[in-house]
Amino acid sequence: MDEPPPAIPTLPERFTAVERLGAGSQAVTVAAHDEQRGRDVAIKVLELGQVHDWKAFERFERECSVLESLDHPGVPTVLEQLHDEARGQHLLVMERVPGRSLADDLRSGRRRSEAQLLDLLRQLLDLLEYLHSLHPPVIHRDIKPSNVIVRPDGRPVLVDFGGVAKVFRPEGASTVVGTFGYMAPEQLYARVSPGTDLYGLGATLAAVAAGEDAERLPRRGLAVDLSEAIQPGILRSVLEAMLEPDPDLRPGSVAEVRALLEPGGAEISPALRRRSKVSSPVPSSSTELAVPRRASVLARMGPRHKTIVIAYFWVAIGLGVMTRAVFLTVALLLLSPLLVLVFLDKGHDSP
Repeated sequence: MDEPPPAIPTLPERFTAVERLGAGSQAVTVAAHDEQRGRDVAIKVLELGQVHDWKAFERFERECSVLESLDHPGVPTVLEQLHDEARGQHLLVMERVPGRSLADDLRSGRRRSEAQLLDLLRQLLDLLEYLHSLHPPVIHRDIKPSNVIVRPDGRPVLVDFGGVAKVFRPEGASTVVGTFGYMAPEQLYARVSPGTDLYGLGATLAAVAAGEDAERLPRRGLAVDLSEAIQPGILRSVLEAMLEPDPDLRPGSVAEVRALLEPGGAEISPALRRRSKVSSPVPSSSTELAVPRRASVLARMGPRHKTIVIAYFWVAIGLGVMTRAVFLTVALLLLSPLLVLVFLDKGHDSP
């Protein structure tokens, strides 16, 4: 027996609901027609009665605040915020972006050429450069195919800023946001940086290029293996660099990815990128992206130890997903601090 379609929240009278576009952990997005404006809109609805975590409300408020402050063609335009006390709703009214999402491409089996994907990559890098250059930088944290809509004229738009962070957190925070397959490994520690978004963008375009969800792509250790899914060339080389699981080896800025897109740029090895980062000038402590004096837990480990710890997290969570053994997963994760302390005590890997 078919399940009934998901319910659409009741909207204020001036809006006529058309369809439910999607739902996240904190809100439902609805396509509607605004009779007052005479235009189609997308409305993100937070039902206060359905919120069981204060952080969900905090994230919704942050998304509203961030989107209202942005001015870029690659971000949906916010029209207004509404608070319906009678219904216990907070509503974010935005333009309805026409076009297809990259997730639609995956579902339909549509394949884009390498030239088209490189064009999308460059346009989305322009958008990320804008977001990351703000003060403080805006980190999306959940870039994936369903959150990238391509307008009929080919311009991409990044939607769903529900997981956005307006801070640079190289040492981690209390909230983990992201989608498995598209989130960078360091996001398991709630570590946030521009490199986090670059990983998500790389995973998104790799999935579209391969015609397969990123979570199903083959792996070699922690690294996504694109050797069979994507033909050799500049696109594959750049995506492999963006999907480097070690954040210290991955490009950390849009400028670094652009350099890889230049002739011969993608041939730079991860080891050379690491040496380049070590030898580059340390940013001033007055800049927004200055790294704190106390190094992050991951940075204090050697590369082999770091890989083992990150792999341990993935295995623990993977076991929980496959077996639904919640207690086993929790037990494994509770043991992880001991693993971290052991490796910190060992220090960096010996040569």
